[in-house]
Parts: sequence; structure tokens; C-alpha cells
Amino acid sequence: MTIPDHPLESEVNRHLGVMLENTVFGFMDGLITNLSVVAGVVAAPNTSLYSVVVASIAAAFASSVSMFLGAYVSAQTRYKYTMREMAREIREVEEVPEVERQEVRDIYLKQGFTPEETEIMVQRVTSDKKLWVQMMMREELGFGEEEMSPPTIRRESLVGISTFLGSVIPLIPFLLVLFLPGLAHLDNLSGGEVSLLGALILSAIGLAIIGAFKERFGEGRPLKGALQTLAIGLGGAAITYILFNIIGYLLTR
Repeated sequence: MTIPDHPLESEVNRHLGVMLENTVFGFMDGLITNLSVVAGVVAAPNTSLYSVVVASIAAAFASSVSMFLGAYVSAQTRYKYTMREMAREIREVEEVPEVERQEVRDIYLKQGFTPEETEIMVQRVTSDKKLWVQMMMREELGFGEEEMSPPTIRRESLVGISTFLGSVIPLIPFLLVLFLPGLAHLDNLSGGEVSLLGALILSAIGLAIIGAFKERFGEGRPLKGALQTLAIGLGGAAITYILFNIIGYLLTR
């Protein structure tokens, strides 16, 4: 029971905004999750570099698949709910048109239109059933174009892909140390510690860039966004590292 879209520039901007939000959210989730995983595994006692890499790859795939499925199921649920509300609006327009017509009138009056202007708009809107229902969905119930559009694999795949790309960043130093043994020791640090240091540096750069990029489309304060995202990401990794150290200490006592 889909009503044809009326293309509006604001809806296009909203669609791009949702895509950007999903991309940033997926990237940050993947990066922070995998950084926390590698920090925790490195902190665990008797852990080899190979084990860290395997755990990190598994976490990257698991988190990206989980994010994709979660986004898709969530979008499906939201769409079904929206269609149920649309069916109710259509039924009300057909069964109690005068009541619905008055609701349209009240909406425009509350928006500041004069009674004369309101009557013209009410006549225009209610003369087209599809336009009428769509207007009620937006103005009365607050549904946007995204919520009235069927979920697409492409849109939800973007969340999974961006999550995987974010997950890869903390993994890169571990792969380098694993395949380039000469990097395994530096200033009395173990290969895992060198890799973790590299993961922290790369992740910090990635978090700062994505935080600044995100803020460009928000309050327009990239430095604030970079520092805020950096604090959240590194804070999560630090908490995980400390917890695993405590667990390792208790298990080896």
C-alpha cells in the first residue's frame, strides 16, 4: 500500500543525511569495537600475536554482519509499522472524511495560515486522496520519506560495509607485525604491545577524522567533534584493556 513519492529537495537532503549517519555510525562502531577487542586480547595472559589477529578478524566479520542484519531487521520493522499507520489513515480518510478534513484544517491553522488560505489548501489537499494521506502521515504522525520507503539491501549494506572498514583499522598494525617479524620488538616492547601501540595511533587518527567529518554536518565545529569522538573511542578501549588485565591477574594468581 505504497503512495507515490512527491520529490522534494528537503527529502533528498534528509535521505543523504540518513545515509551519512549510518555510514559514520557503522564506521565508528566497527573501529571502537575492534580496538576494544584487540586491546582486551593483548591484555589477556599467554596470548600470541596470531591469536589476536584471528580474534580481530572474527570480530570484524561478526560486527559487520551483525550491524547489517540489525539495520535491515530494524528497517523492516519500522516500515511495517509505518504501513500499518498508513493503512489506518487511509481507512479514516475513507470512513470519516469530515473528521480528517478538520484535522487538515487544524494543522494549517496552527502553522499560521489565515482561515481563507487554510480553506484553499484544505480543498487542494483533500481533493487528492494520495496527497491527503501522505500529508497526514507527515504532518499529523511525523513520518518522513525514509520511513515510508521499503528497506533496501543497498542502504543497509552500507552500514555493514562501513562497520567492516572501521574494524580493519585496528587490525592493520597486527598484520604488519605478524608478516614482518622485524617489527616484532621495539624498545623492549613485545610484538603485541608494538601492534597495540600502532592500533591506538591509527585508530586515534581515524576517530579524529570521522569525528571532525561528522561535526562538519552538525554544529560546524570539527575540532570539538574530533576530540569528542577520540575520547569515546580510546576511553572504550582503555576500559576493556584494564578489565582484561584485572581478569588476567585474578586468573593467574
